[in-house]
Amino acid sequence: MGDPAEINISVTETPEGQLHFNMSQTDFAGSPSDIDGIFFDMADDSQLGSLNFFPEENSHNVTDIQAEANGVSALPNGAGVGQNFDVGLQFGTEPDSSEGSVNNASFTLWSDDGPVTLEDIDLNGMRVIVDSDGTGGEVLGVSGSDHPDFMDGDGQDDSDIVLKDVMSLMSGAGTEEETDATAGDEMEEFIV
Repeated sequence: MGDPAEINISVTETPEGQLHFNMSQTDFAGSPSDIDGIFFDMADDSQLGSLNFFPEENSHNVTDIQAEANGVSALPNGAGVGQNFDVGLQFGTEPDSSEGSVNNASFTLWSDDGPVTLEDIDLNGMRVIVDSDGTGGEVLGVSGSDHPDFMDGDGQDDSDIVLKDVMSLMSGAGTEEETDATAGDEMEEFIV
């Protein structure tokens, strides 16, 4: 995500029915990007009430979690994405704040109502806010993918969003030992 690519996001579907998100800086040669937040939509808004997140708010650089059907458009620091989403997470090194430099962040999402899969979130429409401490920051969006279901553009007005991103979907086959240990279990990974 970004122009040039600033942030990689991988979303892994685990055999336990969870989604693990991992965000990382792509290149430290230039000025590092501070990851302040991520926003995405659920395919079914009724799932929001049963969602769980790890880590909890104010631990491991996750400093705010918002989940409300079409009700999340900005981080608590005021940096917004210009549209409403279902889920938003803020990252920082200080509690309840986006302050501090976060170049890598991760979280896991699961539901009390059963497995959460890649099809349960809108991967095409995700947004990431970087470098918003003290300024409005930059909103990064998704522009391309080799995922077979990717639609060019998400139907939103992206005039203020940098869209020079590359996404790919990989099937996490793993090593032969991993495959034997998880026989019958499937894991997919989506990299933004």
